[in-house]
Parts: sequence; C-alpha cells; structure tokens
Amino acid sequence: MTGEELLDTINIKTFPELIIKQLRKNNVNTKIKNLRAFYTFLLSKINEDVKNSYLNRILKYLSFSESSEILILEDIKNGIYEETVTKAFKEISDEIDKYDDNLLFYNRLRDSCKFIYFNNNEIYELTKEFDYHHKFLYLLFVHACDNYKINTPNILAERILRESYCLNIGNESKRVLLKASADLGNNLACLLYGIVIYDDFNERFKYYLKGKGMTECIWEMAFIIEHYEINEEQFKIILKEYKEIIYEGEQFLKKDITILEETTDFEKKCLITALKMYLYLANIRNYSKAYCSVGKFFLADKVAIVDDKNKINKLVSEEIALEYTKKAIKLSNIPAMQNLASYYYNNKEPNDINIKQLLQIGANAKDMLSNVYLSKVLLEENKTNEAEKYLKYISKGDNGEAQYELAKIYENKSKINEAIMYYEKAIQNQYYKAAINLGKIYFNKYMDEIATVNNKNGYLLLAINLIEKYIMEYDDETRKEAEFLLNNMKSISK
Repeated sequence: MTGEELLDTINIKTFPELIIKQLRKNNVNTKIKNLRAFYTFLLSKINEDVKNSYLNRILKYLSFSESSEILILEDIKNGIYEETVTKAFKEISDEIDKYDDNLLFYNRLRDSCKFIYFNNNEIYELTKEFDYHHKFLYLLFVHACDNYKINTPNILAERILRESYCLNIGNESKRVLLKASADLGNNLACLLYGIVIYDDFNERFKYYLKGKGMTECIWEMAFIIEHYEINEEQFKIILKEYKEIIYEGEQFLKKDITILEETTDFEKKCLITALKMYLYLANIRNYSKAYCSVGKFFLADKVAIVDDKNKINKLVSEEIALEYTKKAIKLSNIPAMQNLASYYYNNKEPNDINIKQLLQIGANAKDMLSNVYLSKVLLEENKTNEAEKYLKYISKGDNGEAQYELAKIYENKSKINEAIMYYEKAIQNQYYKAAINLGKIYFNKYMDEIATVNNKNGYLLLAINLIEKYIMEYDDETRKEAEFLLNNMKSISK
C-alpha cells in the first residue's frame, strides 16, 4: 500500500493541478499556469461579473483560511452550468490532445476513479464519456465539486493524520498514513513523518522542508544543519528557502563570533546558519528548544564571542549562554535545566539557582542527564539512599559510570551479588575502573576463611586476570593502584 491509494486525487485543488502539470509537461503556451489561473479561466467562462468574488473565496478555501459555502461549486455540482463548463473543458482538452502522451494522461485520470470514492453511476458515466475528453474532464470536475466539503486536501490530511495516531511507532501503516497526510500539506504530519523515517537523511530533509511553515520543522532543519547531516546541494536549497529566517536571525547576534570546533569551510557555514535559525526561532517565535540550542552553542564551546582584536571574550560568551538558557528554563525546557545545572556543577561556582531543584524536575521527567547529575550531587552530599533511586534508573541503559556508582552503594551495604552484577555491567559498558573494585571483591572472597581451597584459587585467579586485562585502559593514578594490587595478589599466589 502507498499513500496515494488513501487519497481521492479528484478534488478542487489536486484535480486542476494534475491538468496544469500536464500542460506544463508539454510546454503548452496557455494562460492556465497555476491554480489561480485555472479558476480565473473557468469563472470568467461562467460569469465575468462574479469571477473575482468567487475566485477569492475559492483560493482562501484552498489555503485553509476559510471554510464557508462556495455556492458556485454547488451550482456546478447540480448541473446549472453544465454547458458552459463543458465548453471550458473543451478548450483545455484541445490543448492536451495535441500531444502524443494525452491518452496516457487520461488513462491515469481514469485509474484515479477508485470505487471507494466514486459511486457506480459516476463510474458508468465516466466510462461512457471517456472518448469525449472534454466531457470526461467535466464529469471529474463535477465529482471534485461534489466532495469539496469533505475531500479538500486539508480535510483529508487532518483525517489521515488522526488515523495515524492510533498506530504504534513501528507500524508500517503509520508511516504510510503520515506520508499521505504530509503530501497533502499537513505540517504536523511532515514533522512526525520526518521523525519516523529519521535515518533516511534525504527523505527527512525533503519533508522538514515541506513543513517549513511549522516552528518545530524549522528547528529540526536547523538541528540537522548543525550536525552536518546535509550535502552542499541541500545547503544551497536551505539558503534559498530560509533566506528571510536566516536574515532575521542574524540581527540578534550583533557581536562577532568565532567557531571553536575544528571544521571545514562547509561545516563552518552550516554552524553559522544553524545558529542564525535558532536565534530567529528563539527571538521571533519564542520557541523554548531554540533558546536552549543557542545557549548550548556557547556552553558546549561550539562558538564564542570575539572582541575587536579577534580575541575570545569568555565573559560575554557565558553571559549570552546563560541568558538564552535561562529563557528556555522559564519556558519549562528540561534540557535547558540540565544544561544550566551541569554548567554550575562543572564550574563549581556560586549560583542563584538551586541546582538540585532543576535536576529534580528533569529527573522526574525521566531526562537521563538530569538523573546523572542529580545522582552525582547526592553522592557528593553522601545521600547514598537518595542517589540509589536515580542511579537505578540510569543503570537501565549503558551508562557505565552510573552502574559503577550503584555497585559501590550495594557493596557498602554488603549486597555483594548486586554489586558484582553492576560492576560487570559497568565493565561491559567500558567503565574499566570497575574491574579493580570487582577484582577486590573476588580477592576478598579468596581471603574469606569460609571459602574452600578450590574456590579460593578460583577467586584469586579471577581477581588477577580481571585487573590485569584492563590495566592499560586506566589513567595513571588508577594504574598505580592496579599495579600495587596485582603485585600483592601475585605474591600471595606463589
């Protein structure tokens, strides 16, 4: 199943567009070059006096800004203008029929007349009039007018999007429904479809661009630019399509900046462009994630402010970072809370914000980094029972340091089996310092008077092999400790 099978393409927007596309394909010298021109042509044939008023209403309706009655479409549906509209389509079909591929075009239109959208009488009439192309086009347009209240693209898109809500993220039908809705112009569907197919860089780019009227889609585009997940051709498209946004964003960075990361010229352009887009979203659209992103640009040392002599002004850079991060926090952005708390934690500076309070909010919302930093703060305060709760949550993932700290808590509580389990997990997740602690546990088992001789030798061998295996992974201080332990163990084993 494809998204196209979900749609009745014969509606008052897409049906004229199919005709316009066919005329363009053959470079027909016609006035019907877009949707406005199509309805201008058709309405002028019906009644020149009412053309402008109905033209504006139809275009507003198709732009989703008006949903009132369009009586002239009702009159077309009821056959009041049959002769006039049929003659109008005669002019259009005469232009189409000049070209060799005209029959293929009409066959495709006929294939669009699926039984799920057309009743038996409509199918019969369309089949009967197929050879008279202008009558065939007229009957299709009557169908479009008949369902304009229930089948315009925005209504279809919304309906299909709602259907997708009922399906799990891994369900293939969800992907199909989201794509169908996105293809009909629903910005939210563009965003959600982009998330579902996120690993397909080209497809993701296409749909975030398609949904660029939505704040979240602009942010997603800025994010993938920041991380260089585009090629140079796509970057040119971005500069063109987001020209005004980039320009407006630039006005909010009145100081010179320098790129701190080692980058190519292309990557440098990407970073600057992404930053300008974030600045626009933050200052113009008041979007919390954009405030957070601007703050993180400076906190993570991607960029910095430079003075007249091109020297980094660390103080001003940090002021901007904290200003934007705190604005994001005021909008309840949890990553910004974690970023600010970790900044204060790592810099060990006095601050005007309760770090634990910020981290607690993030931890309660299951933000992983908030849990990490909160557990560190609690461990430093020797509140091991409180820290244990957060370390357990973190340890469900692949955070070896958290698993190491949790193992230490269990070891201190004499819960040796639990300690062994978490030390082993920490080693698996490349936190090799855990090997020393685990080796000590096995060495203690060797020293235990209760253990049998066979067990004793096994524990000692385990301890030696474990510490020795990872000794080259330790830092200098830890390696000295490991070497001291190994010398003692080996002297005992002789």
